[in-house]
Order: sequence, then C-alpha cells, then structure tokens
Amino acid sequence: MPHLLDGLTVIYQAEGDYAGLKARPKRQPAEYLDRLYFSVRADETLLGALVKHFGHQSWVVGSDYPHTDVTGSQTTVRAIHSRKDLAEEAKEAILGGNALRLFGLRA
Repeated sequence: MPHLLDGLTVIYQAEGDYAGLKARPKRQPAEYLDRLYFSVRADETLLGALVKHFGHQSWVVGSDYPHTDVTGSQTTVRAIHSRKDLAEEAKEAILGGNALRLFGLRA
C-alpha cells in the first residue's frame, strides 16, 4: 500500500494523463487515506513506520478467526500496548477508535 500511494503521488504531481477525466482529483492520493481502513496484525513490522508516515487514522486490528488471538505469548491488545514505536494515541485508535469511526459508532 505505501508503494502504491507513492506511485500514485508521482503520477498525480507530474505525469498524470487527466484528459479522460472531467477534473484532476482535488487531493493528493495519500490525503484520501482518511476514507480507507486497513487491517493490521499486532506484530506488523512496518506498522510504526506506516503510522509515522501516514498517520494513525486508517489502521484497525484485524481478526482472523478461528485462528488464535496471540502474538508469541501475548494477546493482540497486550502486544499493541507494548509496542515502543507507537504513541498512546495511535495505540488507542488502532485498538478501537478507528473501528468505532469506521462503523459510525463515534462522531
């Protein structure tokens, strides 16, 4: 996904062929992330870098039921809370805040 956004940004900024469209998109490709959500695992190695680069608004904890909710000896929630590469605000968003917004349960 980051590679795709970088490619779309290059096209948007310089190389885009917008002749077939009525108008050029108003926002940079990465600026549409506030409309998209991606599931992540607690042990996602690039999660900290993604949050740092794109913000914390698009990431939600994924469920892969019936597989167990563990990362090594930790539960997903404990594993997210123990991450040093995420700010507390990002942890809370990933663990529930973003899902509440996604499902319209929080204004």
